[in-house]
Amino acid sequence: MQFTPEYYAAKQAIAAHLIANGWAAVSQLDMEICCVVARLDVETIVGSKTASLSLEPRSSGFQLVGNYISEGDNVLRTDWLNVPEGMSSEQIAEKIPAFLAAVNKSIDQSYARRLFLR
Repeated sequence: MQFTPEYYAAKQAIAAHLIANGWAAVSQLDMEICCVVARLDVETIVGSKTASLSLEPRSSGFQLVGNYISEGDNVLRTDWLNVPEGMSSEQIAEKIPAFLAAVNKSIDQSYARRLFLR
């Protein structure tokens, strides 16, 4: 897969906002060669589990998607953020809080996390 300069710019902007909201940066190599943008370690009743967010190219821009497996299922499969080409860093910043709220809610409702939070 060939990434465009626009893709890298959007990925860098998103990564900065995710890191500012407590997510961990991925390696520079991951930023350059794959879609993963950031990771978050989450404490659960069965120990620490990792959520990840990736920026995937789409026909009309990009889509920020999540991955967090609970009971064999990706509980973030319905949480995504569409990032049209040309969206500014400021516009991305406006959308990140609501997206992360949905991601956190989905993670907190997963079985092992829910038991941990009780």
